[in-house]
Amino acid sequence: MSEETKLVLWLARSRCEAEWLWQVTVSYRQREDNATHKELLQAESLSAILAEFFSQGELPESIRLLENSVCYNMLVWLA
Repeated sequence: MSEETKLVLWLARSRCEAEWLWQVTVSYRQREDNATHKELLQAESLSAILAEFFSQGELPESIRLLENSVCYNMLVWLA
């Protein structure tokens, strides 16, 4: 998950355009050893990625202002 999150944040930071796909494009296969079952590791990884992203000095103020909301919603999602 962390690689995908880093990629999405990098694309957003690079001002790449995106569109929401309303249909399912990929089916996620759940296994006993995948990240879905490692909640604590997933939470720690995501927290570190967001901290790294928001600590960038050259982030526009409009993005920096989203930090509290993004972190709060991440915690809600992880709960």
